[in-house]
Amino acid sequence: MNTDAFPEIRNLRYSDADGEKYRQLTQDKLSPFYGSNFKDIFVYAATYGYRHGLSKELERPKPNIPISAFSEEDIWLLKSIAIADEGSLEILKDEKEQYRIAERYANGAFETIYLEVLGGKPGEPYKRMMQDVHDEFERLELDES
Repeated sequence: MNTDAFPEIRNLRYSDADGEKYRQLTQDKLSPFYGSNFKDIFVYAATYGYRHGLSKELERPKPNIPISAFSEEDIWLLKSIAIADEGSLEILKDEKEQYRIAERYANGAFETIYLEVLGGKPGEPYKRMMQDVHDEFERLELDES
């Protein structure tokens, strides 16, 4: 990804208190995020947060995920969340606010995702998360018919 298009924003942020939890999600072999990058967790959390209406301001934000780590598809997914949140394409004029919206949704959902994966619930977190995605697709299909 060419970062020249984002001269003011070099990193996306998560709460300083969540850094160790991000690491655990990528290193625990039972985690669906095992071997993933922090940006993968961030994108999943932002979409999950938007879908479930979980938005929370960051406390002690830490700019640790470089924009260059995100694919073009990731960036447009985050932009789409901002467009849907604002209900207008006008948000595309303010890249900084687009990313702040994504950060708030990712932050709002992160603890829920962490507890779902490593919170000691019985069963396999991967299967529960896949069921959530499946249920969402079914809901969308019903909405379209």
